[in-house]
Amino acid sequence: MPVARLERQWPGGPIKATFTARHGPDNTFLGSFTMQAATEEELPRMLEQAVVRVDGMYRDALSSGALDPDPSINAGGVALDRAFAELREKLMPKGDVSPPAAAPQPATEQTESAAPVIAEAVSVQFASPDAASVDSALAAVRGVPGAQGAAAVSLAIGGTSVMRVMMVGGGERLAAALRAQGWKVSGGGSALRISR
Repeated sequence: MPVARLERQWPGGPIKATFTARHGPDNTFLGSFTMQAATEEELPRMLEQAVVRVDGMYRDALSSGALDPDPSINAGGVALDRAFAELREKLMPKGDVSPPAAAPQPATEQTESAAPVIAEAVSVQFASPDAASVDSALAAVRGVPGAQGAAAVSLAIGGTSVMRVMMVGGGERLAAALRAQGWKVSGGGSALRISR
């Protein structure tokens, strides 16, 4: 959750701003800096520069592992799928002959040679100005072949959210698939940032 505090010295005078980067439901402090605009006309340029710096702070925190997912938010896609399968099995009438849904197998995908391929955890940052943008980003990632258990681990409506996905083929394969869908992708390996 980025926080900006603007203080005007007097109407039309200098504007001092303090920008703070925070993370998660506990509001964990990641960093802070101050900037000053001499006039009202310089304010938009100062804010643009601040956005770049704050974004860099979040990128650095993500790549260094400082953005830990909140376990109370992430219910775990595989465990949830299993729970739904068990519930479906209990609630299905006895005369129904359709077989119960099998619980998905986590972190592997069978290839033609039947050798398991290991999925890698990938963190994906994305702008989330509203709930529809969160749904759109999650749907895009979940639609990539080989993507498993994509779930938001940090939501910041009006800011930058983070999702975690298990991806067969790793982050590079996920990045290529998202670029093919029209997303702009930066970063690499296990930490990506996507935008439209």
